[in-house]
Amino acid sequence: MCSSDLLQLDDVSSAEASVNEARRIVDAARGLPPWWRPRILALVGEVEACKGRSQEAERAFVDSANARRAIFGSSWSAAEGFFDLGRFRSNDGRYGPALAAYRTAFGMIDIDSTTRPEIRFQRLAPFMEAAIGFGEQNPAQRPALAREMFRVSQLAREGAASQTIARASARVAKIGRAHV
Repeated sequence: MCSSDLLQLDDVSSAEASVNEARRIVDAARGLPPWWRPRILALVGEVEACKGRSQEAERAFVDSANARRAIFGSSWSAAEGFFDLGRFRSNDGRYGPALAAYRTAFGMIDIDSTTRPEIRFQRLAPFMEAAIGFGEQNPAQRPALAREMFRVSQLAREGAASQTIARASARVAKIGRAHV
């Protein structure tokens, strides 16, 4: 089993051992694809977060996101690292920094719209949670956050589900205009 599977099974100790072994292999081997290292760093971040070590998790997620950007430039592949960073920060209750990471990711997606895969709403939900949390802490920002959430919700693409989301988003926007 890989470390992400072990984390889903809540086997943090085995996941940590697995990711440490993978990290040693990647650090020692030559000629491996360069994108393996950022993926391992993201797994390190997941393990550290599960162990309650926020500073170490933050460092791993930031390093992963920056390594992806260095390898892939402003692309979907690089944006994934910033999605991971935003999700971690949001789960940690740091909504402002989470939104900053998500905005970086969305900026990359806007630049690289030709290679964008289907984006499931589950990928966008942590952004929505961060925006809502930030809005609760900063009520004056709520109207701008509602507009941003609407725009981001339009990125979801899952066949019939994306049509449902688009319709719901349009209704939310209509309701929001009535209250702004």
